[in-house]
Amino acid sequence: DKYPPVIICPDFEVNCIEEPNLYLPINSPDFIGYPEIQDNCSGAEENLNMSYLETGNTCNKVIIRRWQTSDQSGNLSNECLQTIRVRPLSFSEIFIPNPLVLLECKTATDPASIVAATGDVRDGYAFVLIDGEPLPLTGQVCNIVGSYTDLPIEACGPHCHGNIKVIRTWQFIDWCLGIVSAPVT
Repeated sequence: DKYPPVIICPDFEVNCIEEPNLYLPINSPDFIGYPEIQDNCSGAEENLNMSYLETGNTCNKVIIRRWQTSDQSGNLSNECLQTIRVRPLSFSEIFIPNPLVLLECKTATDPASIVAATGDVRDGYAFVLIDGEPLPLTGQVCNIVGSYTDLPIEACGPHCHGNIKVIRTWQFIDWCLGIVSAPVT
């Protein structure tokens, strides 16, 4: 075999929540951005090497990968540079909790207690979706921080024995853009 393998590694973009999958071992099933290898011989995939350089921060991160391989005959492939842009979150990707959650009397109304009572993250926390699954915003997630304020209202007048309804209002800060979202109730 006199022909070296050819590597094709297209540039792409991921959101910041997917970023950890960029650093997995290349043989991991969750690894993102595996290149295409063309060779008329075998062994090129087993000899694949990758190194990377990371620049920027949460708001403008770019990862440049350098890929190269050789086949069983020792033919060295082209060097392929792959640019990956890590995109910060936007307010449009954030979902607020379900608007109506019914709890047993005397159940605490903080997000963790609500999730413990219902078993559903979407009932207690603001969240983003990752492959259709909710990831709660508990503190800072990428560039977004969320907080809430509560307006407790007695549920049934003066003799309710502490039963309340809570109107919760959420707001979010985007540290990259330096803006605060409008309140969402």
